Amino acid sequence: MIIGYTKEFAGGALNGAEATMPSSVSLPLSGKWALLVDIDEKLCDTLVITVKQKVTE
Repeated sequence: MIIGYTKEFAGGALNGAEATMPSSVSLPLSGKWALLVDIDEKLCDTLVITVKQKVTE
């Protein structure tokens, strides 16, 4: 399992959300990825994304 980013922080409201939290995810390969979304160690949802190509910095 790849853990993207976690931090004990809740910022202010943004775009209709009550709170925000900085996050970052790095996926090493293109293709379809399923990201498991959990809150307090409880699975809440699955986010499926398609990565077409790697962005180089």
